[in-house]
Amino acid sequence: MINEHTDQQDNTGKPLWSDAATARLAHVPAGSIRDMAHKAVNTIAVKSGIDEITAEFVEKILDVFQKGSIEVTETLSCDDEARAGLSRAPKTVHGMLVREIENWATSHGKNVVTADIVDNVKAKWKNKGSFHLNPNDPRAN
Repeated sequence: MINEHTDQQDNTGKPLWSDAATARLAHVPAGSIRDMAHKAVNTIAVKSGIDEITAEFVEKILDVFQKGSIEVTETLSCDDEARAGLSRAPKTVHGMLVREIENWATSHGKNVVTADIVDNVKAKWKNKGSFHLNPNDPRAN
């Protein structure tokens, strides 16, 4: 393995990242959001048979994320502290974060999203290294 976000192929067979693709990903806020975006781009590239990830490919994936986020409507109440935390998420993924957090809350019998729920879900994302927590979701692997 080379480093966090690399333009060189490692021994796992993951696609090469162009310098421009790495630079584009650097505009995603550092931390778990960037790490999950990196993993998603790699996964989609592999499933699509792409050998080199370009800035255009990264932009296309981020655009899909943003369009998906725009379509999300909140279905649960959210306390002020949780809402403040969620408001810091980039608009590219905000809706998808809300959807995943609400899905987790609902599956655990909760009808209000609290800061504790947001923190719990974020910890699960970090520990699992995957954004999708529902084991029945094929993207959860």
